[in-house]
Amino acid sequence: MQDTSYGPFPLGSALSTQAEFYSEREIVPVETVCGDLVFPKENGQSVLSEKYNTLIDTISNDEVNIIEEQTREQAQCEKWFKEREKIITASNIHRIVKRKAAINDKFILSIIKPKPFTSKATSYGRNNEIKARNSYVQTSGHHVHDCGFVVNPRYPFIGATPDAKICDNGVTGIMEIKCPFSQRDNLITDAMQGADFCLELSENGPKLKISHDYFIQVQGQLLVTGSQFCDFVVYTKKDIHIERIYPDKAVMQNILNKLADFYFDHVHL
Repeated sequence: MQDTSYGPFPLGSALSTQAEFYSEREIVPVETVCGDLVFPKENGQSVLSEKYNTLIDTISNDEVNIIEEQTREQAQCEKWFKEREKIITASNIHRIVKRKAAINDKFILSIIKPKPFTSKATSYGRNNEIKARNSYVQTSGHHVHDCGFVVNPRYPFIGATPDAKICDNGVTGIMEIKCPFSQRDNLITDAMQGADFCLELSENGPKLKISHDYFIQVQGQLLVTGSQFCDFVVYTKKDIHIERIYPDKAVMQNILNKLADFYFDHVHL
């Protein structure tokens, strides 16, 4: 304190007389706000048939954690591509689940060792993902963390790379972002006029079509990560759609059964 003609006055900035005295406030640790950021989680996930026991526990929890941490740059990371080899990724799950034709070598190779693919649509999606993510944060009020390639020791032949981890009141979920190139200049309601668009109108507003490939992708991500929810985000230059999708155990079990059959019969030799 410094004596003045007006009496004792604090030394330093005059703001010190207005600023809140933080030593008397409880500071909530970030870890408490974020919850547990480690994937995968145990939440009563689907179960493999006993005949597939040889597929289980071929990778440890420590190895899984290292892979996720070291692949958070995703497509910018060489390790991300390497770890995805011989693993069914969530973006390809629908191709196996929905396939009616016979399984041939060309199809198997396209699943376990897909070639890099780039188009106007994929480039647009990658370039606008950060904008969608920032818009999500502003709209929802939640905060996000980068996420790498996630493998689950319970089914190590399946992997997923969510676009982010989400923190919502101590519960950690995942995010899947779609930036549709063909609808980039439209509102969501206008985009839904297209028959092949991923959303449809329900009593509660736009929602992801259960029949769409993206729904299978999201359920596959929930299966692998063990997350309690996925926020599905559709972003255009004019609009954003945010939908919370929860695990559907029947769908996830069907996915697991078909992927295990495919992997055991055609890959795990």
